[in-house]
Amino acid sequence: MAGETNTARVSDCVVLADVPDGPLSAEHFALHPEDVPEPGPGEVLVRVQAITIGAGQRAGLQGSASYAGAPETGAVMGGAGAGIMEASNAEGISVGDTVVGATGWRRHAVIAGGELRVADGALDPALHLGVLGTNGLTAYFGLLEVGRPEAGETVVVSAAAAGASCGGARHACPQSGPNSVSEARRSASSSMSRHRPQRRSHWAKVALGMPLPRH
Repeated sequence: MAGETNTARVSDCVVLADVPDGPLSAEHFALHPEDVPEPGPGEVLVRVQAITIGAGQRAGLQGSASYAGAPETGAVMGGAGAGIMEASNAEGISVGDTVVGATGWRRHAVIAGGELRVADGALDPALHLGVLGTNGLTAYFGLLEVGRPEAGETVVVSAAAAGASCGGARHACPQSGPNSVSEARRSASSSMSRHRPQRRSHWAKVALGMPLPRH
């Protein structure tokens, strides 16, 4: 109507521009503008500060991870994100809280409050997606609650330079640094890691202190 101004805020998101048939590259993605939506009842608006870019997403795009669903051009890239609450219509979550949830690759996301978890805002947001996120939890509980290695046993970590396996390898290695879980130090006396690229092997040995097997 005449005399009205459009006050809609514009943000941006990353969409899949082309389904890859080989290695991923920047050309497979595109940055698109989108209006920042208003949160409805029980929803919140999150300003995203960090997103996941993981092996599972790559596998989904390349068709080797059925759980990820078929890749679709024009769709916003999915994935977890961490950010700051800008508006809230959900109980128990306040403006200014740091939250983690399925934001996708976008700068602003509207999500149901029940699908988020409140995180420690004093920490780097990226930590809530890694060692304190899905990868870290998978590594911790997979090794200590499911695997339950005992003293003297050898722990073999497959693909130890990636995601959850990296965390598992750190937990299993007594000499992998002060961030290792103390229970894991007592649960395993040695570990072996299995991963192909020589560059990753060197990084795992130097940065993580993993005792790599000789071939």
